[in-house]
Amino acid sequence: MNGPGEAIHPLALLDAVTTSGLFFGFAAGAAADRQPGSMCATGKGSVRLFRYAFGIAVAGAIWYGLGLFAPPQDAVPAAYLFQYLRAAVAGAWVSFGAPAFFARYGPGA
Repeated sequence: MNGPGEAIHPLALLDAVTTSGLFFGFAAGAAADRQPGSMCATGKGSVRLFRYAFGIAVAGAIWYGLGLFAPPQDAVPAAYLFQYLRAAVAGAWVSFGAPAFFARYGPGA
């Protein structure tokens, strides 16, 4: 992954693995969603702001929390697989986990 101030390497395999994992997780989560309109934001502005902040905090916890268990970069196949699964879980939270959580435990649920 690229850090601050580093040039972007468009052919870096780890970046491609991350992108494909996010795409798969997001698509799988969206396909698993059985409630049409569950992504619809309803409620007062303060409730929607809290939902946004909570959703971002959980996505960050998933991303950085799983990053603590990432294998070293010299274990290339394991690192790629772990990065793919980490990105897929984060994508699934965004498209399925958060909307399902807020539909079940949100105001008026």
